[in-house]
Amino acid sequence: MKKLWLFLLLAMIVVVAACAKAPSASTSQKDMPGFDSAVTGQGEGWEKSSEGKNFALWHHPGEGTYYYRIFDSEGNIREEGGYSFSKKQLFVEQISDSIVRIRSWTGVAPGTQWCRYYSASRDAFSPVIWGVFDEFDELVVYQSTHRTLIVRNLFDEQTAQKEISTFSQPPAEIPAPFQNAQFSEDGKSVDVTYLVGEPENLREITERIALD
Repeated sequence: MKKLWLFLLLAMIVVVAACAKAPSASTSQKDMPGFDSAVTGQGEGWEKSSEGKNFALWHHPGEGTYYYRIFDSEGNIREEGGYSFSKKQLFVEQISDSIVRIRSWTGVAPGTQWCRYYSASRDAFSPVIWGVFDEFDELVVYQSTHRTLIVRNLFDEQTAQKEISTFSQPPAEIPAPFQNAQFSEDGKSVDVTYLVGEPENLREITERIALD
């Protein structure tokens, strides 16, 4: 009897562990524009377009669809899913030893790019972030409004974020004045390129914003 109870206990532990690791459509995954649960990656015509330490990406040229898998540090599938959105290309990239970036666009303007990240070291996904310009380790800089940039940690919502809204000159009153924002080599500042002046006489300037 004791052996039977021990067997049942071990079986329950295995089932629970398997369920805990089972990939599923998380809230943030469903927030990805173009996420398509009907795309399964099965059948003929699929080609592996790229892969890295923690991801693999397939493309179906005939249908214009994509299928990806995200792996944890032990090689287990943490998430998988299909993508199909108005012929927009899906990119999945290993941007560091443990961080994977999923990204695409819904339009052509800078603010239409969205990104989502996975950290194998944390075993955590970020939410979908719009208007991303650059990353440094676990930091990201993105456009919040047409006059504001945000720097924050990708995975730790408890970490204070920095709002960049004060510049040497006011950004132009146009929908997308920010042209670029790049972290410095040490990650302690951001070089922001933006447009100033009247809409009929715009000029571009770049200034360095300290993050401390």
